[in-house]
Amino acid sequence: MTGPVEKVTLRRGTTDFELPVGTRRRRGVVDQLAEDDVFTLDLFEVRNGGDTFRQMNFWQQFDSQRLSGIFLYPDTMVPPALPKSRLLGHRIGASTYEGSTQTVSIPLDWERSSWPAFAFAGSGGSPRGTWTRRNRVDTAEEIRGMKATTGAPLKVCWGSTEAEHGDEAFTTPSSTQVGELTFVDPPDFEHAKLYFPSRVSRTVSPVVIAFQTGADRTEYASVHGKTKLVLRFRNIDPDFLGGKLMPLFGDDSKSSCPEYGGCPSGLLDEAEVPYTEAQQ
Repeated sequence: MTGPVEKVTLRRGTTDFELPVGTRRRRGVVDQLAEDDVFTLDLFEVRNGGDTFRQMNFWQQFDSQRLSGIFLYPDTMVPPALPKSRLLGHRIGASTYEGSTQTVSIPLDWERSSWPAFAFAGSGGSPRGTWTRRNRVDTAEEIRGMKATTGAPLKVCWGSTEAEHGDEAFTTPSSTQVGELTFVDPPDFEHAKLYFPSRVSRTVSPVVIAFQTGADRTEYASVHGKTKLVLRFRNIDPDFLGGKLMPLFGDDSKSSCPEYGGCPSGLLDEAEVPYTEAQQ
């Protein structure tokens, strides 16, 4: 996750960054940094004494890399190739709010008699830098496993992939394990029942699906906002050749459904259908 940086202030013992307070939420995650988060800055948006990174002398480049939390390998800084880098990052020690501004502090000391004059790239009256949070991952709503894991958990690794000019499009110089992931088969619903209100053959009538969630899943009672129930039917026969389920929409009254844009299709065991594209 990334966000803007408006100002940097150097102090003895710490460095402060001013960020606009985020109001956007992505899948429930506020786009703000918090204490103990680890972040880096876009190195090439940093200006030191008004100079871009290519215009800086060695010490200016070194200070800019300290500020960003990203260090470049000097022997790879040969244009036009993109230099390789080592990501260190900064851990936030304190975070405070005042109005629409958040100030985060990191333990980055500047003891020289002449402190660097940092600014950020941009045009107009409000040039900004960009931070990137490195200790948490923002993913899609679902991380899908094909089957339950057996034995040891799966390893989750954090690595870096850098674009290269040349024969190889990408290289992965390093990676490290940051956690473990286990997929489990979900428990069956307790007291799941299917009721048919009518036994009259060849008539359209609703069905009642009733189930009870597990008593140990207390989060169902404490969740706020709306929830959704998604049903996936796999034994569907769109050609009416003897499958367990005959696909009809709620207002269908005929034995076929081409007039309605096509029948819903069955799902294979390895199929994945996003909720927004569901047809069943």
